[in-house]
Amino acid sequence: MGVKGLWELLRKNPGVKVTSLTDWFVNDAVARINDSRNAPVIGVDASTWIYEAQAAVMQASKHRAAWARIGQPAIMKCILDRLLQLIKLPVAVVFVFDGNGRPQYKRGRKVKTKPHYLTGHFQAFIKAFGFHTHTAPGEAEAELAWLNLTGQIDYVLTSDVDVFIFGATSVIRRPLNKDNYDEVEIYHVPTLQAYERVRLSRAGLIFIAIFGGGDYDPDGLKGFTVESAYMLAGHQSLVTGSVGGDRRWS
Repeated sequence: MGVKGLWELLRKNPGVKVTSLTDWFVNDAVARINDSRNAPVIGVDASTWIYEAQAAVMQASKHRAAWARIGQPAIMKCILDRLLQLIKLPVAVVFVFDGNGRPQYKRGRKVKTKPHYLTGHFQAFIKAFGFHTHTAPGEAEAELAWLNLTGQIDYVLTSDVDVFIFGATSVIRRPLNKDNYDEVEIYHVPTLQAYERVRLSRAGLIFIAIFGGGDYDPDGLKGFTVESAYMLAGHQSLVTGSVGGDRRWS
């Protein structure tokens, strides 16, 4: 989701770290304990989990996997497996859901403002695991970016690249490695800034979304591609700032 092709361009940055999710947070938590700080807080884009679980079940059904034939329980089983992975980590977790203030149209289609039919079941699972839920005023990815930018969460876990455009500074993306679901990509904007050749500003990312096409205008500017917009936007310096704020979750 988000600007098509932008993940592939960003992941070329030498500052992107491919690592074990477990190892990363064990090391991070130990460092925080030594510094008398709270455990790291992860903000999760809840809608991406639902849609990715649905896609996994549909794909399995095409290959006639028996477990995928039971519909909704199979989808919830996929979500449960991912929750079981998070519960093992020394972190606090908040799942952010889309709110009613979302744009009426996205990717050229009218947005359904009614919550996904699995939302209630998903939220019950989240609370049973001792995690937190939060409903955004509008787009969950925009809320997650704001929470990250203001220091209320330390990382955004999502597959939606738009969180960068909204201002997120520390993003975790799970790559498509079916053999190792613990493998993730860590995008830390200050680290990415160190590489001049691929440096981007937030304004540059917005430029890419407008000219190359994104969720809110899929076509972009005629004659532009995401790649060409990226090359032009890369001439700007990547400048970010952080604003302090009290944590809501710990």
